[in-house]
Amino acid sequence: MKLKLTLKYLPIGAFIFTACTGQPSLPKIDEMEVQKYERNYLAEYDKIKQQNLNYKDSFKWIQPKNKKEKCKIYVSINPKDDKTIKANYKLFWDGKCKNGYAYGLGREIETTLYTNIQQIGYYEGGKAKEFCSFIDPLNNITKEGTCSYNIKKPNYSVTTKILDENGNLEINYTLENSGTTSSPALFVQMSPFSNVQTYIKAYPNFAYIITDLSKEEFDNRNFHFTIAKKPGKSNGFGFETLKQGGTISGEVSNGNLIRRVILPQSYFNKVSAIFDEIKQSANISLEAQKRALIIKNKYKKRICKKNIKVPFMNNKEYKDICNEDKKFKHLKIKIDQKLAQINKLRQEKRNQINTQRLIQAREMEALAARQRAITANNMQAFNSFMTSLNSINRSLDIANMRMQQSTNNMMMFNQQQEHNRYLRGIDRSLRNLSGTTWINSPY
Repeated sequence: MKLKLTLKYLPIGAFIFTACTGQPSLPKIDEMEVQKYERNYLAEYDKIKQQNLNYKDSFKWIQPKNKKEKCKIYVSINPKDDKTIKANYKLFWDGKCKNGYAYGLGREIETTLYTNIQQIGYYEGGKAKEFCSFIDPLNNITKEGTCSYNIKKPNYSVTTKILDENGNLEINYTLENSGTTSSPALFVQMSPFSNVQTYIKAYPNFAYIITDLSKEEFDNRNFHFTIAKKPGKSNGFGFETLKQGGTISGEVSNGNLIRRVILPQSYFNKVSAIFDEIKQSANISLEAQKRALIIKNKYKKRICKKNIKVPFMNNKEYKDICNEDKKFKHLKIKIDQKLAQINKLRQEKRNQINTQRLIQAREMEALAARQRAITANNMQAFNSFMTSLNSINRSLDIANMRMQQSTNNMMMFNQQQEHNRYLRGIDRSLRNLSGTTWINSPY
C-alpha cells in the first residue's frame, strides 16, 4: 500500500561540509593518511567485482497456473532453493497473453505456503517494462520503481514498510538505488515519525553513512559521518558537525574512538560529493515511484468494479488491493494519534528543558548576587578597616607630636640647666674674687 504522505525531492548541494580550523593541539591528518582505510576497502571491492564478472541473474520462465494458452512470465529464483519446483508454489497472471508471453497491463500473483508476492506493470515478452509495483501484503511492504531484470542495471525504487502490532505503529521509507555487480547501492532511510534521515552508500564490504540530524531539535549535531566496515561498527575517519558551529573529527576502530584529529578539507569535499550523489539517486527513485504508481492506479481502475471477478482465486483476496484507500483512512487515524503523542512528548521535553534553563539562570543569578554581596561586604569591611587605620594613624601622629614636644622641652630644660650651671660657675668665681654675689639664682 502506498501511503499518501508526501516524500519531497531532496535538495542537491544544500550542505557543504567544512573542516574545523581551530584546535591546533590536535594532530593534522594529511591527504595520504586520510585515505588509508578506504584504499584497503576499495582494493577488497575490486577483488569482489572480479569474482562477480561472470555472475548471471537467476530467473526462470514459468507458465501461470490460470492460463491454458502459453503465457510465460520471467520469475526470479534462488538457485540453491528454487521455489518454483515446490508443491505449494503457484503463479497466476491477471492480464493478456501475446506470442506465448504475458502481455499488457496486468498483475502476476506468486504464492507459496508462507508468501504472497504480487507485481503490477505493463508487460512485454513476459517481463514488466520499465516500471512496476511490488506488493507483499503479508508483511505490509510495497515497492514502486523501475523494473530491471538485469543485474548490471540498477533499479530505482521507494519501499514502504508498515509494522502495526500490539499498539505500536512504525512506518519506514527506503529510497533505493539497488546498485550492480560493478557499482555500490545507494539508500536514503526515513520515517514520518522521526526527524532523522540516514544516507548510505553501500559496497559489498563497507559503507559510507551520513546521518542528517539538522531537523532534530534535541540533538546538538547537524550531521554525523562515518565509514562502517561491519553493521554498527565504524572503522575509519569520521566527523560530526555541530549546530552551534564547528566540527569534531576523529579516527575510529571497530566502533571505538582512537583519537581526535583535524581532517583535510579535501575529505569533507569528498563526503559532500557522496551526500549529493545519494540525494540525486533518491530523487530518481521518487520520480520512478510516481510512474510506477500511475501504472498501478490504471490497473486498479480496471479491476476495482463490482462486476469484475476471477475464477482462479478467492475474489476477496483478489480485490484486496482495491481496499488500499479504505485501509489508509484507518491507518491515517493511527498515524495522527502517534504524531500527536510524539508532539506531546516533544513539548513536554521542551518544557522540561526550559524549566532546567530557568532554574540554571536563577541559580546563576543567585550566585552572581552572592558574589556581589560578598564584594560589597568586602568593600565595606575594607572601608571600615581604612577608617580604623586612619584613626590609629592620627593617634600615632598626635602621640608623635607630643613625644616630639616632650623631647624638645627636655632639650630646652637640659640646655637651661647647663646655662644655669655655667652662671653659677661664674658667680662662684666672682665671689671668690670679691666676696660679693652678683647674680641671684634659685638653685
